[in-house]
Amino acid sequence: MFGGAALPTSPFLFDFAVRSAITVTAGRIQSRCHLKITDVKATLHRVPVEVPLLKEPIVMAVLFAVVETDQGVSGYGLTRGAQRYGMREFINREVAPFLRGKNPLETERT
Repeated sequence: MFGGAALPTSPFLFDFAVRSAITVTAGRIQSRCHLKITDVKATLHRVPVEVPLLKEPIVMAVLFAVVETDQGVSGYGLTRGAQRYGMREFINREVAPFLRGKNPLETERT
């Protein structure tokens, strides 16, 4: 007995109880946060990288994405790849209008 209640004897029951408590707590937090995505931008940048044994730096092209909210919270993403121009246009033209006005904490909703 612990505080008048029996502790779960099975690891499964204990794990279930902990996961249920975390889920309920996360649900309460998400329902109280009223964040809205206000802007999504993707930009391309050329970044020089110095490499040992080479006299001149190698220039790498990277895609930088910013997601801004109405509460001042921002998220950042950085990637590189062969399709960077297409990804920039896809994010700016398709993804940004889709995400504006949505809650960034509700990642399972469409």
